[in-house]
Amino acid sequence: SDFVKKGQNVTAMRKAVSWAVEGQGEVWRAAPTYSTGMLGGWKAIFQYLPRKYRTVRKAEKVIELAAGGSIRFVSCDNPDSLRGVNLAGLVIDEAAWVADYVYHDVFEPMLMRQQAPMLAISSPRDREGWFYEMTDLAEHGEADYATFHFPTMSNPHIAAEEIERARRTMPAETFRREI
Repeated sequence: SDFVKKGQNVTAMRKAVSWAVEGQGEVWRAAPTYSTGMLGGWKAIFQYLPRKYRTVRKAEKVIELAAGGSIRFVSCDNPDSLRGVNLAGLVIDEAAWVADYVYHDVFEPMLMRQQAPMLAISSPRDREGWFYEMTDLAEHGEADYATFHFPTMSNPHIAAEEIERARRTMPAETFRREI
C-alpha cells in the first residue's frame, strides 16, 4: 500500500518484491541493456519502494528487502555471465528486445530449477521470437500464460494532446505498436 500507483514499473516491482519475500530468495529485474535497466528499473524502485522496506547495495545493484529476499538488477549485455543462479522469480523489462538465446539458453533453465515465476513486460516488436511466442500461447489460452494489454491512452499520466500529437507525427505502425 506504500507503493505509488503508476504503470508497469509498479506492477513489476510489486511482483518482484512479492516473489523475493515469499521465496526468501533472489529475484532478478533484467533488461536488454545496462542503460535500459538502470533507467527503467533501478532508478524507479527508489520512487516506489520506501526506504524503510529496503537496504541498497549500489555497487552490486541489489535491493535487500526488510522482510527477506532481494532484487538484483541485471543486464543482458553479456548473457553468459548470468548463468547458474537459482532464482525466486524474474522480471524482464523490454522483453521483446531480449534475444531468444538469452531467454531459452540462460533464463529458462534457471527458472526451471525452482519453478520460479516470470513477468515479461514490453511493447511488441515483431511477430517472431520467444516473447511473441509466449504472448501467442497466452492469447490462445495456454495454461500458466497470461497477457495483458494496456494502451497508452489508458495512462492518466500522459496528456491526451501528446497522444494525438504522436498519432499525427509517428508512422502508423510505430504508433500502433508503441502507443
